[in-house]
Amino acid sequence: MLVSRMAGNVAALWIANAALIAVLVSRPPREWPPALVSFAAGVTAANLLFGDSLISAIGLGAINTVEGLVAGLVIRPRLGDRPDFGDRSDLVWFVLGAAFVAPMVGAMLGVLFHTTLVGGNVLELWVAWRAWFLADCLGNLAFAPLFTMALGGFRDPDAASVPASPLANFWPLAVVGATSILVFAQPQPVAYLLVAATLVATFRLGPRGAALAIAIVALIGGGATLAGFGPFTVAGRSPAQEGALFQLLLGVLFLCSLPVAAVLAERSRLAARLAEGEARYRDLVDNIGDLVYVTDAEFRFTALNTAWVKLTGVPVAAGIGRMTTDFIHPDDRHLLIAARDRLTTSGERVTVRSLTINGVRHMSVLAHAIRDDAGRLIGTRGTATDVTAQVEAEAALRLAAETDALTGLANRRRLLAGLDLALVNADNGGGPLSLVLLDVDRFKAVNDQYGHPAGDAVLVAIARELLSIAGGHLAARFGGEEFALVLPGFDARAAHEFSEVLRARIAARTLHPVPRVTVSLGIAERQPGEGAATLIARADAALYAAKAAGRNQVMRAAA
Repeated sequence: MLVSRMAGNVAALWIANAALIAVLVSRPPREWPPALVSFAAGVTAANLLFGDSLISAIGLGAINTVEGLVAGLVIRPRLGDRPDFGDRSDLVWFVLGAAFVAPMVGAMLGVLFHTTLVGGNVLELWVAWRAWFLADCLGNLAFAPLFTMALGGFRDPDAASVPASPLANFWPLAVVGATSILVFAQPQPVAYLLVAATLVATFRLGPRGAALAIAIVALIGGGATLAGFGPFTVAGRSPAQEGALFQLLLGVLFLCSLPVAAVLAERSRLAARLAEGEARYRDLVDNIGDLVYVTDAEFRFTALNTAWVKLTGVPVAAGIGRMTTDFIHPDDRHLLIAARDRLTTSGERVTVRSLTINGVRHMSVLAHAIRDDAGRLIGTRGTATDVTAQVEAEAALRLAAETDALTGLANRRRLLAGLDLALVNADNGGGPLSLVLLDVDRFKAVNDQYGHPAGDAVLVAIARELLSIAGGHLAARFGGEEFALVLPGFDARAAHEFSEVLRARIAARTLHPVPRVTVSLGIAERQPGEGAATLIARADAALYAAKAAGRNQVMRAAA
């Protein structure tokens, strides 16, 4: 407190209240009474040392204690026991309570107390109020944050960004100290250098550095000004004027440092939150099983998640810049290109075959357009899901639904669909078309004499003969022991020759335990405009004609 007094007991800055405010902010209210009593006793004793009367010393001690209590009551409920000087709202509230509300109350009580003791005119009272307010305001601004930090009542979420090296922490404050000595060791008006030095500490060390820098300037500058050194000690100036100028300097330094530190800390926290959010997003995206991608307007990859590596075996860095079609089966690239041409913001989905490290896989690609404000396409984003298992399962179901379980041939449903397609092709210039129906002769007798397993074996053997001679043409089990062949490009004569070869091959086989099996065949060549039902009926009539003629022969339907 001795350094707080200028000549004539005029306070340049009053730091005692800053210590009390730091205690009250850092401690729970139940611990306040001992601190308040100790502070009141200490201030009273200090004032007695400066020659104040007992009544004056007790009154001033009580007023300073009330001032600190007011600051604590304003700050504590709002900010708790750990204000964050890197948060602008916390800083504003701390300054409001410690540097404005509390000093104003203290100055008003001090002036009332002074008037009661010695009186005075309005000008004298104004000068006294201003001196008290400025001294306490500057003292609290300069030292309350520092004392609060020293007591651990300071929340510093950006402490991790402060250099850990002692040298890195020391040199900015050393610069402030050296600059303070330079400024106050001579009378030249170079106090502006302290602004630069304080900002260096602020940028390097954050709010903590700003508070320490102001405290260093206050201690060195206050001591030098008290001793008659520095740019403010000019001949003709009173101690009060020198104190006012020094107070103004501290105010400027405060406005140039702690608010800047708060903005920097807020920016640092925002950057940290953005980095944390980006890391969480990247972790989420990388742990999605589906491929997530972004492309530019030319459909080159610009971003990929780690599913890309599992899918293609190509590092993400190597995939960036590659065309999307580079990894699509050549026969399916037109599907992806067509889907891209239809792109809207609502997305376009297409299933294509992709070339992966595990071979050809079926991928369901969902793409969304990325457009600028003018609506121009500037890229795409989307996902690609491996649906190979689903596609293969669906294909297996379709095959099962269209395949005869016993023989492996197409069933009646698939035969009719294939025949309809063959009719359309014939109408479009595909040439002649013939249908062959085949029936096993005396199949009931085979089942009765040798049993149904033997009958099934006969049907399977005939199916194999059909497949071996069909040459890719549609062969089907039409029902029971009846089979069918669709022969595009075959007229009745060619179909007859084909059927005779098939009949002879079956008749020459021995199907154990059945010694010999024969078949009868009916052929119908499609007539212009004829539908599937009529064509089948004519082939069936030819088949029954072959049976009626003695079986084991081929008959052609009449035109």
